[in-house]
Amino acid sequence: MNHLAVEIQSLPNPLPFYYKAVFSSKRFREGDAFPELACQWKDFKFDLKRLNKYRQICQIDDNGYVPILYPHSFLGPLHLQIMTHDTFPLKLLGSVHHRNHIVQYRPLKVETNYGAKLRLGEHRRRPQGMEFDLITDIEDDRGVAWSSVSTFLVRKKFSSEDPGSPLAEMIKNLEHAGVEALRFTVPSHAGKSFGLITKDINPIHMSAVMAKVFGFKRDLAHGMWALARGTAPLMLHINASEPIRFDVAFKGPVYMKDQVRVLTAGQDKGHFEFYSGKNDRPSIVGQIKNVSERESVS
Repeated sequence: MNHLAVEIQSLPNPLPFYYKAVFSSKRFREGDAFPELACQWKDFKFDLKRLNKYRQICQIDDNGYVPILYPHSFLGPLHLQIMTHDTFPLKLLGSVHHRNHIVQYRPLKVETNYGAKLRLGEHRRRPQGMEFDLITDIEDDRGVAWSSVSTFLVRKKFSSEDPGSPLAEMIKNLEHAGVEALRFTVPSHAGKSFGLITKDINPIHMSAVMAKVFGFKRDLAHGMWALARGTAPLMLHINASEPIRFDVAFKGPVYMKDQVRVLTAGQDKGHFEFYSGKNDRPSIVGQIKNVSERESVS
């Protein structure tokens, strides 16, 4: 088993990680071991200028707090650093962001100093391929203030399968026909704008030509942009000063220039589905709710 813990002083440039993701020659074989990889950033603040640009592109009003989804995008280069490490056994090219589970115990503030700890979590063989988790904790002087489990999928075929993650069972489609809460059109520049702000420059979001190379009909929006844009009004029904749980599954693409409909479960504004264009299957499914301070993300 390989062990590696890296301590950083600032966010790294993600370009070398994208280069490694594209040109990696890794060939995963069933039974290959996963390393223990971790990264720590002991002292940082959220950059107000970048945060305001994020709010603008996602159309999120400033309530004095860091938006609950922003830390995932802000720390994206550290996710890439772990997933493209030489000892990580999977080729990252073609992987998809599968699910996200977040518990925010306290609102995050721009003026506060935080520390971040990231590590590679569990992995499992599933019918669609290999799932693996990245676990992130953001700490203040009181302890963990924000915690997430991000699940990624690399498509593979295996001779046998592992049990699914219990977290996946937390995300259910709406039981009945949803009520439309919001409708918006994806701007043609959304991929480039969001990518430059968050440093997530995956070519399928930046170029229609490159998206077609990977089998899509055109360039598509970042899932985390669509999620932030579509749930901004739903967050108005959540008490921002209390602990919040956010669970989401990304089930299909949201293409540039598509019209997106956000449906909710009637009075339960926290349970939602996103429908993109003419697709009659939801592209994004999830729920937001206030929880106890004893809630565990996993």
